Amino acid sequence: MRHETLRLADRRLNRLRLIALLAMGFVLVSALSGAASTLVFQDGLNGYAGTVDTFLARSAPTSQRGGWTSVEWDSDDPPGTGQDNISLIRFDNIFGTNGATQIPPGAEITLAQLTYTVNNSGDDGDLYEALVDWDESVTYVGFGSNGTPGVQANEHGDLLASISGSSGTHSVNVTTSLAAWLGNPTSRHGWLVLPVGSDGVEFRSSEYTTSTALRPKLTVVINEGPPRSEEHT
Repeated sequence: MRHETLRLADRRLNRLRLIALLAMGFVLVSALSGAASTLVFQDGLNGYAGTVDTFLARSAPTSQRGGWTSVEWDSDDPPGTGQDNISLIRFDNIFGTNGATQIPPGAEITLAQLTYTVNNSGDDGDLYEALVDWDESVTYVGFGSNGTPGVQANEHGDLLASISGSSGTHSVNVTTSLAAWLGNPTSRHGWLVLPVGSDGVEFRSSEYTTSTALRPKLTVVINEGPPRSEEHT
């Protein structure tokens, strides 16, 4: 009888220990997923190498531009031809559970800013979310899935912002994009820039090596309150 009583007591104690451990684990996971932090994604910074950028050139419809050191948008290249260049950029491997280097599931996106550095100034461009898969080997004739060269209206989302084509470094608020992509992994196709003027723009790409600090950058603030609508710069 005494041994039976001891066994029952041991079982109760083990159950209590298990409940306590599960509770501790829940608190720990909750604390980690809810921790406020700022993550910066830029090729060459803290081992990150997930930037994908290129541009589509109507004047060279089968040419791949993923290895170029600049990304371009233009509506008249070469001059007088009316042929367009369309910028594409995406940051891969930014969502996940890898500690302080990824945006965790369930995070609140407080602010996300896309930063780029213009080295050849011109007219502003219009920023949209891309709605189709692409990579750095994509060409003007190969973009999309409907067989029509270039970017069609059903291959990008609504206008996110007009972005600056002036010389220097600029940031644009892309919080709505990151919040949508966090909840829907299949929609993570990055952004594209359509030209709105005939004076083309070039900005430094992730392949630019003279100064890695001038490569495109995505800065994401998580769990610091509701989304912020900071102005573009």
